Amino acid sequence: MVNKITRDDLDLYIRDFGGGMRFIKHPLLNEMVFGELDQVIPEDFKKAILPKGLDAKTFGDAYVQKINFKKQELDKAIEQQNWDKVFMLVEKPFRLNWLEENIDLIKDDKQYYNFLKDAYMMTEFPMNGFSNYRDLLDLFYARKNSKLMLDKDELKLLNSLPNEVKIWRGVKVDDVLDDDNIGLSFTLNKDKAIWFAERFAQAGVSQAILIEAVVKRDDILSIFLNRDEEEVIVNPEDIKIKKIIEL
Repeated sequence: MVNKITRDDLDLYIRDFGGGMRFIKHPLLNEMVFGELDQVIPEDFKKAILPKGLDAKTFGDAYVQKINFKKQELDKAIEQQNWDKVFMLVEKPFRLNWLEENIDLIKDDKQYYNFLKDAYMMTEFPMNGFSNYRDLLDLFYARKNSKLMLDKDELKLLNSLPNEVKIWRGVKVDDVLDDDNIGLSFTLNKDKAIWFAERFAQAGVSQAILIEAVVKRDDILSIFLNRDEEEVIVNPEDIKIKKIIEL
């Protein structure tokens, strides 16, 4: 659960990225730090950083107020079972972890899988916050019917696939290819996988790798079409790797 914080707690959530760039990385606040935390806020700046009706003396106090205000709103949304509002209150990079920690709160399976689908698709790097891919994978197995997250177009595509489906994954490998590189997300589109492999790879530093595999259609956990990636979610233990290609 997300707890209220004090000014002393705030420093635990500050991340320094160098060059004067500091961010607050908290499940309810993910934004750049303005000013020094103990600096008095100019009056004309308060409206820009504080929710309406709140006041604070220093920047640090303002961030604490914002987090605790959102905590109150989160508690209300949970009590009302307003999962759309919960989704919006929890910051994007923390939604999957919030769901893992509160997996029993959402009783309705369809609502649960809708939350999981949106959280997964809106997170650039879903593995962040998980020690291994199996912990993330457990979210898809939790209610034993991950097909509930498919819309009608995704379900139509799934049903049209052959019994054995060819899939690809593009990755950047710094050292050796391991389980976490293989991951959960593949695509039906080879060109899209190549794009993912090459977008962050650096010559002499990392290697762009294309993984070609097959999976049984019935073992596909989900398909996402919203991002125009023809993304398929699979358990790496259910696939058979056919080729590993250095690009």
